[in-house]
Amino acid sequence: MLLSIVAKEVRECVLSLRFALAFALCLPLLVGSSAVLIGEYGAKRQAYESATSFHREQITSYPSGQMVYLLGHSVDKPPASLGALVEGADAYVGSIAFTSVLSGLEVYGTSAEHDVAGSLFGRIDPAGVIMVVLSLVALLLSYDAVAGEREGGTLKLCLSNAVPRDVLIAGKYLGRLMVVLAPFCVSFVIAALLMVLSPNIEMGGADLLRLLLVLVLSVLYISAFVLLGLLVSTRTRQASSSLMILLLVWVVLLFGVPRAAWAVASFVRDVPSKQKMFQEQMAALMEVIEEQRKQGAPEGDPESAEERMINDILGRRQKVADYHRRKVVARNDLARQVSLVSPSAAFLQASMALAETDMGRHWRFIDAARAYDPEFLTYIHRVVSEGTVDRFSMDGGGDWPLDEMPVFILPQRGLGESLAGAKFELASLGIWNVLLFLGTWVSFLRAEVA
Repeated sequence: MLLSIVAKEVRECVLSLRFALAFALCLPLLVGSSAVLIGEYGAKRQAYESATSFHREQITSYPSGQMVYLLGHSVDKPPASLGALVEGADAYVGSIAFTSVLSGLEVYGTSAEHDVAGSLFGRIDPAGVIMVVLSLVALLLSYDAVAGEREGGTLKLCLSNAVPRDVLIAGKYLGRLMVVLAPFCVSFVIAALLMVLSPNIEMGGADLLRLLLVLVLSVLYISAFVLLGLLVSTRTRQASSSLMILLLVWVVLLFGVPRAAWAVASFVRDVPSKQKMFQEQMAALMEVIEEQRKQGAPEGDPESAEERMINDILGRRQKVADYHRRKVVARNDLARQVSLVSPSAAFLQASMALAETDMGRHWRFIDAARAYDPEFLTYIHRVVSEGTVDRFSMDGGGDWPLDEMPVFILPQRGLGESLAGAKFELASLGIWNVLLFLGTWVSFLRAEVA
């Protein structure tokens, strides 16, 4: 009996105009956005390789170790291999970390302290298509599942044939879910094949597993909106009323909740501006210079004294940056937690974590750049102490041994760590599905037929 009901629901939806429109929306948007981002990934990869080579060779233009301290050095972040599926935070944070005694550590292009909700929900990538378009398709294919039959009188006829209500609602859910998943799965598989077969992207076994997990996550997300459509449909007498209510709820969940969560977090967690952080860092620099002036000429090895002063400056600057970072992270975490009441926000954050394009990768990049600084400075001191490059020369270029320069490596997070980072979002989507299913089931069992 259940299979017959599922088959009936699938047949009715597949033969409708809505199903054709679902395919017409999903296929070009999902595959097209993926194809565009695959091309962008290739360009980003070339830019990363060029920038890495340039920044390593740039040191040869510095005539002395002192110039390296003053003018600084840069390291580059490679693009994420699954960025063509979930662009995530990479769309609005920088990819070059620059460090000098004067400016401290600065990431070019970052807007981590700006409107994260607006940045994420303003991009169209395959994950964005799933979040926006597939959720709307799920509602359009489920809003009249019960209300439409009640309005047309077929629901009363069906139940008069001794069809159990729980079997009927389960069949409607499975049938409508299968119909929504058909255009999604076809589009997702094509987009995934484009990524796997693209010469621009190197994907390993771990990336393929992450891709599969994003697929499972998407099914869970789509299921929540199918159940939401069924729930409202069981509570309304007319299909038009069900559709209007669902469109309002859809707008609130996708756009209202994330914006409200960001506004609440920004109000509760005050974050100092980047200008104020820069002023505090410059004040720390002046403090070290003033202390050095009062102490007079250092005793002992001048090179060791210079190294201690540089480490002191960098240490004080890092304390200021760490304080600012804690404020930003606390604000972003609060916004993330509040937005979990929306399945759309939970899906987006979880997909970013699984694809390794979340803010956690940005912070790991900054930590790795800081950890690289002592290695780089040790290399500078060694080259200067060996006499290969002068300490204070201001003319010409230096004879720097580039083959001995330490290589910057951005550590990658394991799949288990990514899942742990998305545990609250995954739990939120699971809870949404359970509550919506129970609500739909109870509501339909108690609903009036006529």
